[in-house]
Formats: sequence, C-alpha cells, structure tokens
Amino acid sequence: MQIRYVNHLDVEIDLTAAPYTVEANDILDYDWVISTEARADGRGGRVASFGRSVTYKMIPIHIRAYTNAEYVAAVDALHDAFETDVDAKIPGTLYVGDSYVMAYATASAKTGWHKDVDHLVNTITFAIESDRWNIETTFDFYDYENIGATGFRYPGKYPAKYCASGGVQVINNT
Repeated sequence: MQIRYVNHLDVEIDLTAAPYTVEANDILDYDWVISTEARADGRGGRVASFGRSVTYKMIPIHIRAYTNAEYVAAVDALHDAFETDVDAKIPGTLYVGDSYVMAYATASAKTGWHKDVDHLVNTITFAIESDRWNIETTFDFYDYENIGATGFRYPGKYPAKYCASGGVQVINNT
C-alpha cells in the first residue's frame, strides 16, 4: 500500500518508492477516548461521549541508495519536507492509499546512520491531530436543462433543484 506525505507547500515524498521503503507499522490502528458519567439512578455509569486526542504513530522508513550523493539527497529531502511544516506550524497530509489525515512529523530516530553507508532506518513519529481518516470522493453533476427563474435540473433525476428565487443570494457548492 502506498504511503506518502505532502507538506503544506505541496512537496510530496512517496515513502513507498525508491529510495524509500516502509516497514510494518501501526499507522492504521486507532483508539477512542471515552468520557463516562454516572447514571442518574446511581446504578453504575454510562458512556457520555467518544473522541480522539492527538495520536502519535511511528513509521520506520528504510532509505537505500546506490551512491552517497543519492543517499544524502534522500535523507535531506525527508528532513526538509517534514521540518517545513513544523517550522510553519501548518500540518502536512499523510496518505495511506486513498485515505489521509493531517499530521506533523515530530520526531526522527535513525539506526544505521554511518558515514559512507548507503542504508539507514529512519523511524519518523507523526503527530496526527485529526480524529478520523478521510477519503475524498468527487461527484460531477452536469446542467442539461435550463429552467429559467425556477432553477435547473441534472440528468438522472438528481433529487434537487437550485434556483435564484426565494432570497438565496449565494450558493457555494465546493
């Protein structure tokens, strides 16, 4: 599965394409924070709400290169993409397949970091501040019949009409 990071400046790092590979990790695991309250009748408690706090996920990233220059460039590219977001206090987007969350890369722990070696494991800790993984789906609706002041309809009997009457001044459908 593809894992990639896009920082707030739209610099993208595909963590599953050479010179990077990703080890098994817990990125898709989750844990709900549960708030409880006592029942009014005094007989135990009940769940009041669910939520998620900022979570931290560690992804071990292998960096392998054929030349020292490639190796240094790959290490620097990761660092620059991640640090830009932290410096700006603007999260990047961490994608796993088609799903994504907003995240910061908050820690880096390197093993195998030696001069003139073309391989290391850089375990990146991501602080994920959104409470759910997101998937975007695009729907296109095409105007095929202008109805004048009463609005317009879409093919396939889309169950709504949009029109300028009735006091509507702005329709923002983004």
